[in-house]
Amino acid sequence: MKKGWISVLIAILLVGGIIYYNQTSGGGQKDVRPEEGFLAPDFTLKNEQGESISLSQLKGKPVFLNFWASWCPPCKVEMPYIQQAYEKYKNQVAFYGINLTFNDSKSEAINFMKSNGYQMPILFDENPNPDHTVAKLYRANTIPTSFFIDKEGVIRVKHTGAMDYKTIEANIKEILGE
Repeated sequence: MKKGWISVLIAILLVGGIIYYNQTSGGGQKDVRPEEGFLAPDFTLKNEQGESISLSQLKGKPVFLNFWASWCPPCKVEMPYIQQAYEKYKNQVAFYGINLTFNDSKSEAINFMKSNGYQMPILFDENPNPDHTVAKLYRANTIPTSFFIDKEGVIRVKHTGAMDYKTIEANIKEILGE
């Protein structure tokens, strides 16, 4: 009887170990979800010049994504801090502001960035169907919402609400592995 319980316990531990290994190491494919610890969903949006940019093109480099709109007061509060981080880390991290153009105006977004001297590249989430926007894919229901993605494409931090510079920098250091 005792041997039977020991065999069951060993089997449970073995299966549990395999599951743990597959979820935490490269042993298995990570799920794609807009949540911390999961692969970031791929998307393709156009920039100001009309060029298509895909998240998958950026694999191998840490990425900062910020969902925002030109009319959003908290977005306006954090933008100078994002600019400061962009200036410091733009050679190490791909920065993209994803403008909720379906709920904003492309011209207003461009004007806001230029009139304030903000240089972070903008991608335009323009799909007229709100159920098929990148914001919906990323569950960015509140803005600003930011994602800090490591070079392997894994979301390390999802932050909802405005951030100060210290928070942005701490999260950038996390995706840089510092």
